Amino acid sequence: MKLYKDAYKELIELFENISDHKEYGNLTIYKYQFESGSQDLLPGAKNYCCHEHNEQFDGSQNLHLDIGTIDNKIQIHDTEIHENKKFDYFVFVPNGQAPTNEAIFLFHGFNEKNWNKYLTWALFIAEDTGFPVILFPMAFHMNRTLSIWSDKRKMFLLSEKRRQMFPDVVNSSLTNVAISMRLHSRPQRFIWSGLQSYYDLISFIDHIRKGEHPLFAAETNFNIVAYSIGNVINLSF
Repeated sequence: MKLYKDAYKELIELFENISDHKEYGNLTIYKYQFESGSQDLLPGAKNYCCHEHNEQFDGSQNLHLDIGTIDNKIQIHDTEIHENKKFDYFVFVPNGQAPTNEAIFLFHGFNEKNWNKYLTWALFIAEDTGFPVILFPMAFHMNRTLSIWSDKRKMFLLSEKRRQMFPDVVNSSLTNVAISMRLHSRPQRFIWSGLQSYYDLISFIDHIRKGEHPLFAAETNFNIVAYSIGNVINLSF
């Protein structure tokens, strides 16, 4: 295996330019698109429907607390964040190992904005085990967020504004201001986004079980490597 720092730099550059797949050493990295069918359980819609019981619900009475609200680009309705509904996921596949009946989910940590540090992890795990490694983002993380939430200049200014509004807030920074504001306003988002992530994974696995994925056999066995908040999804999975 290459030196960590060399592989780290090379994988980041490769990752930024991948269209559908790229080869790297003895691996091929694939990019696929996924559309969440569970976005409708999030708050923000005017109407909700239970298709199983054919029941309609009025969403206009959905309470929205104003605590922590400073910027509407942060407090946008969850159902309106299109990046969270249609997004890319990635698979590191050892050459000659597809289709396969073994796979590993690599779940990331809390408030992560990009896959950079996980690329070498996926590389090592795929090379060491010989199994494909799936990088599947959780709701409102990684490439499932608005780009403005990662804009350092705008988030710094927003963090300073939040400090002025809430002087007792400790350790507010540009890296956590977006997610902190959203959870400050609606703590339930932590649970809702976890549920969406859970149902997305179930949907993804069901897709494979139907034999509809080019990389995985219908009887694929799934393993999990989880980091930080990824362990929460692991326990629910």
